[in-house]
Amino acid sequence: RRVHGARLFAACRAAARLTIFFFKFRLLTSWQIHHNLQRMFYLTDMRLSVCLCFFFASVIAYNLDRALEIAGPNAPEIVRARSLAVSDEEAECLEFLINNMPPNDLRNLTAGFIITNVRLALKARYANQWALDVPWDIFLNNVLPYANLAENRDFWRRPFNLKFAPLVENAKSIAEATLIMNRESWKIVDPPIIFVAAPPDELNQYSPFEVMNA
Repeated sequence: RRVHGARLFAACRAAARLTIFFFKFRLLTSWQIHHNLQRMFYLTDMRLSVCLCFFFASVIAYNLDRALEIAGPNAPEIVRARSLAVSDEEAECLEFLINNMPPNDLRNLTAGFIITNVRLALKARYANQWALDVPWDIFLNNVLPYANLAENRDFWRRPFNLKFAPLVENAKSIAEATLIMNRESWKIVDPPIIFVAAPPDELNQYSPFEVMNA
């Protein structure tokens, strides 16, 4: 139920962005149109919103069904991860991850890995005001994911949270936190990590732990 509720909430939010256009049009032109015509626009707005909600909900449902089909024998782990959501935010994060997971992750990641990653990402979001200022869509796309490319799927978020959270707890802005991390993150191991760019024709696929243990 929670997952379906989050699904509908996400669909409503997407539909609302388009609906705002119609409301603005109705308000801007209300002084020059007849009352009945104004009422017609209002009803059209509401009907369009409802239709768009169901449309986006059906698209989300299709994406999830497709993900489960790709997961194959690992589908029960994906379903279990979704069932572990205890809030609308967790459910929406899970929907986003599952809908965008590479096929190999759908076939191999456990429910525990997925839901723990979601909860630690949300914990970091609510730890500081500057983290909460990150727009939700950017959080989903750039903070929530557990990997960047095709590197090993390390369980890096918990040790990184323990190591780096104290460094940025007093930061007053995203910019300040970024500068602190850019200065201090290389020192997570001794000797410090030295950045060396990969050759232009090679893809750097090292995971966090591979870099630390190199």
